[in-house]
Order: sequence, then structure tokens, then C-alpha cells
Amino acid sequence: MLTMAGAIWFVVGLLGVLSEAGQRGVQFPDGNMLNLLVGVGLWRGWRLCRLYAVIICGFGFVMMVAGTPWALCHTEEMVYHYPVSLVIDQRPHELMSFIGVFAYLAVGMFATGWMWTVLRRPEVRQFFKRRPVTVRMANQ
Repeated sequence: MLTMAGAIWFVVGLLGVLSEAGQRGVQFPDGNMLNLLVGVGLWRGWRLCRLYAVIICGFGFVMMVAGTPWALCHTEEMVYHYPVSLVIDQRPHELMSFIGVFAYLAVGMFATGWMWTVLRRPEVRQFFKRRPVTVRMANQ
């Protein structure tokens, strides 16, 4: 499951980098580059990446739950931006359907809740524990 969570972080970061590269060129540092790094860090066992992912998933889940009633009542102001962004835009734009907004929020809440749960599991915590470093001499 941790591999899937890392893959999701990596793919979302990669899609964001490609999307922004097509619009504005490659920019560094960038939030999408950070997501790429977090995806790799989850695969490699980097503790800071796990901490960042737990905080972002928890915050994202809480904000989606809190914002869902407003978003479902104001679907005429919601705009989907590729790859994974739902934003408020009051300028004239193509309307997003109620089902589309609901589906986006439901998938987002499921994904962030699932990742938060996976990253908080005891065996995942054990994987990210600090390990002693052993140094071997070449002659011994």
C-alpha cells in the first residue's frame, strides 16, 4: 500500500510538472517538483517525506470535508484545471456539473483519507524509523 501511495504522489507530481511545463516552462522550485520528490521519498523510506505527506493529506482531507457543502451549493463558480485542481472562478467559463464537482470531491476525500490511513499504520511507521548506520572498513 505504501508503494501505491508513493506512486500516486509521483504521478500527480509528474502530471503537474508536465502541465506547467506546457504552459509556462519548467520552473524550479515548484510544488509539483516537491510532489515528485515526495513520491520518490516514500519509496525510499525518507522520514521527512512521510511527515510532509501525512500533514498534507490530513489538511487536504479536512479542507475538502469542510468545503464540500459550499462547493456543492456553488457549482457554477467551480472550474476544473488539469491535472488535479478544482478552483473558484467567477469569470465567465464553462459550467461544471454538480456530479462532476461531487465526483472530484469524493475521489479527493477518498484518496487523501486512504493515504493518511496508510501513512499512519504501525508497519509503515516502523519502515520509516531511524536505522543505525554501520560503517565497514575495506581491509576488515
